[in-house]
Amino acid sequence: MFDVEKVVGEWVEMWNQYDLSQVDDLFLDSDDLTYFSSDREGVIKGLDAVREHHRRFGFVPGGKKHGNKLWAEKLEAFPMDSVIIVTGIWHFRQVMGRHQWGPFTFIYVRRDERLLLAHASFAKYGDEMPSKV
Repeated sequence: MFDVEKVVGEWVEMWNQYDLSQVDDLFLDSDDLTYFSSDREGVIKGLDAVREHHRRFGFVPGGKKHGNKLWAEKLEAFPMDSVIIVTGIWHFRQVMGRHQWGPFTFIYVRRDERLLLAHASFAKYGDEMPSKV
C-alpha cells in the first residue's frame, strides 16, 4: 500500500530542515533523474545536479535552522505498472512573510523496497499567494 502523506512528508521534511543529506535518500541515483524547478528554466538532470540545485537554496549536510516553512496539500496518487505519479500543491512561506505556491508532480519508482523520486516538476501560481486563498 502506498501512503502518499508519508512519502511526500519525507520530501517536506527535507525542505523544512534544509537537509542536503536527505537528497540522496529521496531521489534516484541515476542520470535519468529529471527535475523541473519553479525557480529556473530548463531541466535539471542527474542526482549530482539535483543536489547542487538544493545547495544553491541553502541546503547543507545535516540541515540547519531557519524560519521558512514548506508544506504540501491536495495530494493525489496514481499508481501505475512500474511507477507512482503524485500530484499536489506546494506552499512555501518565507520568514519575511512571502508566500509562494503552485502545483507539483512527482514520479516515484521502486528500488530495493524503497520509493525514490525519478522525476519532480514544480510550477508557480504567481509571485505571491493572494490573501483570499
